[in-house]
Amino acid sequence: EPVSEGAPTLTVVKTAPAIAANTAFVYSFVVSNDADAAGPATVVNIADLPPVGITLNAAPAGGTCTAGGAAAVFPVVGDGTVVVECAIALTPALQPGEERTITWSATADVTTIGSTPVNHASYNPDGSENPPEPGENCTPAESCTSGTPDEPVSEGAPTLTVVKTAP
Repeated sequence: EPVSEGAPTLTVVKTAPAIAANTAFVYSFVVSNDADAAGPATVVNIADLPPVGITLNAAPAGGTCTAGGAAAVFPVVGDGTVVVECAIALTPALQPGEERTITWSATADVTTIGSTPVNHASYNPDGSENPPEPGENCTPAESCTSGTPDEPVSEGAPTLTVVKTAP
C-alpha cells in the first residue's frame, strides 16, 4: 500500500483588536502547523461563541459554516449561546512549520460600549470536525482560545440618516 501523509498538529491563537461600536472589525486567528507535524493541514474547523452584542458579519474566507447545527445565515448575532462552527479551507495546504492568519469580520453593537467582550473559540489540533464546546469551561484547554480587546469598546462613529425633502 502507498504511504499516506499523517495528520497535522495545529495550534490556533485568537486575538481581538480595539473595537468601536457600530464599526466593523476583524478577529484574527493565527493557525500554526507544528514543525514536527506528520502532515499538512488542508482544513481547520473552528467553533466560535460570539458574546452578547457581537455580530459575526460573514463567514471567514474559504469557510463553510453552521450555527446551532444548521447552515449559518450571516450576519449571526451573538447571544452568548449560539456556536458558529466553520470548516475553513487552507489553500494552499498549511505545511509543517507554517502559519497563516484567518480573519473573521464582526461588529459590536452599542450595548457593548464600556465593556471588554470575551469571544471564545475552539478547534481540534488535527483540524477535524466537531471541536469542543467553546466558552469559559472549554476542555481540553489546548483546544481552546479566546479574544478580548485590550481596551473597552468605544462609542465609535454615530449612525446618521439624512432625509431630503422638497418644499
